[in-house]
Amino acid sequence: MDYGAVAGGYVNAFMDNLDWAQVYARYQPAVHAASEPFGAKSDELAEAVLLDVRRFGMYQQAATTIPGARWRDPARVDEWCAELPTDREVVVYCVYGHEVGRSTAMRLRAAGLKARFLRGGIDGWQTAGRPLAPKADPS
Repeated sequence: MDYGAVAGGYVNAFMDNLDWAQVYARYQPAVHAASEPFGAKSDELAEAVLLDVRRFGMYQQAATTIPGARWRDPARVDEWCAELPTDREVVVYCVYGHEVGRSTAMRLRAAGLKARFLRGGIDGWQTAGRPLAPKADPS
């Protein structure tokens, strides 16, 4: 008997029967609650490493970024987090400062970095009349 195939079948059946809308409904408030103490305001970025972590498609559509920010793919945090300094604060931002920015900051904190997310994201930054810069090619 191929126990791997049997176990895989059970796992696949389990995953197929999950109500993913319910999972997400619980996940998002949990991320918000856990990350709330790590929000940064627009005027708290001066000494931080600033990372634009908008999802690839959103970044591709955008014409601007916050000055000094570098884009990093939030889906690949594990690949690039080791490049970041451990002795400086890192602030990440997404479009609105909700799920992507918060979850990326939490993943960076779990990797031992002093990470925070920008409250309001780039949308809040722009709404406040703060400067924007033309975006660079992703690296």
